[in-house]
Amino acid sequence: MKRTLFVLVSGTMLLVCLGLFFLWADAGPRPEADLTQRTSYPTPLPPSTQDTFTVATYNLGHLAEGGDSPPSVLQRVEALLRQTNADFIGLQEVDFGRSSSVLDSMALQLGMKGTVSAVRWNDRYSPYAPRLGSIVSGQTVWSRFPIRQHVRTRMTDSSQAFWERWLRPDPVVHTTVVDIGGWPLFIMNINLDAPTVATREQHAREVNRLYLRLARLGMPVLIVGSIDGPMSSASALASNSEPTSSDNDTVELLLRGTSLQPAFFAEGARVTGQSVATHPADTPRRKVDYIFYRPGRIAPTDANIRCGASPPPSDHCAVTLSFLLPRPLDRLPDTRIPDAQLPSLDSLLHAPLDE
Repeated sequence: MKRTLFVLVSGTMLLVCLGLFFLWADAGPRPEADLTQRTSYPTPLPPSTQDTFTVATYNLGHLAEGGDSPPSVLQRVEALLRQTNADFIGLQEVDFGRSSSVLDSMALQLGMKGTVSAVRWNDRYSPYAPRLGSIVSGQTVWSRFPIRQHVRTRMTDSSQAFWERWLRPDPVVHTTVVDIGGWPLFIMNINLDAPTVATREQHAREVNRLYLRLARLGMPVLIVGSIDGPMSSASALASNSEPTSSDNDTVELLLRGTSLQPAFFAEGARVTGQSVATHPADTPRRKVDYIFYRPGRIAPTDANIRCGASPPPSDHCAVTLSFLLPRPLDRLPDTRIPDAQLPSLDSLLHAPLDE
């Protein structure tokens, strides 16, 4: 009898403790200062005469070989990123802590002026404060030009129970403003990978509304990153075909009401014979990695897909876009536009989103 009573009391206490822990973990977010990080390097700026720029997006896939990120994997990552010769790189699924120090050194070796990072976790128990912790993941932007601002905007799923939010991190939109001779370029780094179509489409609508806010400023904006997950039945494709932006309902929602264009058009790929697929990297069959730009604000000159030497370091391929920045002569700044004249990303992107 005493043993049975002891088991019941112990079990009840354990359940109570677990319940209190869950409530504590979900009780409130950490300050944004704990969820982002910024690093600068003493790297010389590119020549002021540079007029063509390259942006790359690469999903590390938590480094497909897993484990502790063997040096050989990271060496292949560096070789792939070096091939892109990118001025700006958006990385997704970065494991902060496990390989961040190596990636930090890699950014310096690739001539970056600075990096900014944002984590996905936002629960009190996660051990990432004051520095990004060892088990959390998120997104990073590397830039050869000075970084003016960056802000992390969390997306949520109202249909999730609190324990589901606790177990799975919400995607974030990581928006960065880089300075090109006083002229701002906005880069939105995304990774929409919700396990359900409905949630992923909800997140696409949120990205769409955030982009439209930035587009009203009249500045050049790039959206880079991954959109990966189950397709709706209407968009399901055979495994041996290559999905395009029009095949993916999530992408259509993200682009709705905008003039954004993808770096690769399926029609152009059919003419040139070049595949638009980016996943899996060893035998690409699906297009899940994107760069979107607005014609008129950004003039593309070239685009490429690079999957890396075999075996690929990630299960994603990198996408690059080279472009010009058309800048009207009457709007070219004589000097660097003061920060006070730039809109606050924090106030612009953290205001409630209208449906």
